[in-house]
Amino acid sequence: MSFKGILLDIDNTIYDYPSAHGNAIDAVRVHLGKILSLENAVLDEAYRRARESVHIELAGTAASHSRLLYFQRMLERLGANPLVHAMDCYDLYWDRFLSGIQAHEGVYSFLEQVKEASLCLLTDLTAPIQFRKIRKLRLDEYASRIVTSEEAGHEKPHPYIFLLGLRKIGVTPEQACMIGDSYENDIFGALNVGIKPFWFRPGSVPEGPPDKRVTVFRSFTELAGMIR
Repeated sequence: MSFKGILLDIDNTIYDYPSAHGNAIDAVRVHLGKILSLENAVLDEAYRRARESVHIELAGTAASHSRLLYFQRMLERLGANPLVHAMDCYDLYWDRFLSGIQAHEGVYSFLEQVKEASLCLLTDLTAPIQFRKIRKLRLDEYASRIVTSEEAGHEKPHPYIFLLGLRKIGVTPEQACMIGDSYENDIFGALNVGIKPFWFRPGSVPEGPPDKRVTVFRSFTELAGMIR
């Protein structure tokens, strides 16, 4: 094994985030459409604006990803009482989200292959929902350390979240690699602290990364042949 430690992103790296989110938001749309008698276009626009306002006001914090805040703001915009409906939307969203997520092909074979390395999950968003995802995806069978942006007080690509991950697994930047799908958050952040990055780009056309220090992979089966 060429790396003593591995930092691993979760969302859209281990599983397909867009499809899980799409299924979850569809369930909320149907629910609110029935009780508020509103068309999908109205609901979608209210959600978009609510999410955008939370992102702007809470940028750089884990709370900027809070679905409960999104639904609260959404309902306020729609003239509905969030104290009546927001928690129902939140629970419905995450129950539907988690019921459908599955790890990408090759993930578990890869994790078995790198078991001798210390693995730390490095993820934005709040801890409770990330812990639920980890259990659903069985990542707790392979990793015993995690850093969320809620814990770190910073989001990727801030150096602190990467350095805290390294500290938790007791390795130096030179001894570790970072695996993630977001160039801006995962790859750029890893490069800034001297960690070798592997950029997950499923289904993309073969092309060189913008930085020669970055290794692109398109499946975890392919990655398994790169990290031994």
